[in-house]
Amino acid sequence: RLEQNVRESGQSSLLEGLARLDSALKGVGGEVQELRASFEHEHGAMQEEVRHICDDREELKQAGAMMQEQHEALSGRFDEFVVSVVENSSARRRQQDAEEAGT
Repeated sequence: RLEQNVRESGQSSLLEGLARLDSALKGVGGEVQELRASFEHEHGAMQEEVRHICDDREELKQAGAMMQEQHEALSGRFDEFVVSVVENSSARRRQQDAEEAGT
């Protein structure tokens, strides 16, 4: 009888311990799920930020290329303007020289 009581008591303690362990594991599993969900959310947010940065970078590259084209176009137009001014000045000087030589 004593042996049976010890066995039953041990089994009862073992079952209680297993129940506590099961409960603790379920709690840990829930925490792991929460951590995983939080990580996935943060990871998704970081990926979105990286996409925005890449989009911004591409827009900046395009804007830089457009500014370079405009700079080159304006530079060419400025060169044409300078040549025109020099040619006009030379033509006026030749005309003045011709007028002075004629008078």
